[in-house]
Amino acid sequence: MNWGIVPNQDVNISKLPALRIMEYSQFNRVYLTKKNIKPNDVMDITISSIIPYMDAVITENFLANIYKKAKRFIP
Repeated sequence: MNWGIVPNQDVNISKLPALRIMEYSQFNRVYLTKKNIKPNDVMDITISSIIPYMDAVITENFLANIYKKAKRFIP
């Protein structure tokens, strides 16, 4: 139910790299691994929003691999 709210169809999600990397990270973390989510997983996904704006990142191997894969899809 949208309670009478009409979404703006002019939103171009490619202009939102932080949101795109968060979605990609969440998809990989939750859907592909099928593991139970812990509070630190939520923080990892939230922190991933800064990745498009960083030149270098120190993180765990799992997230590093996600970011490397995402680089092909998210400019």
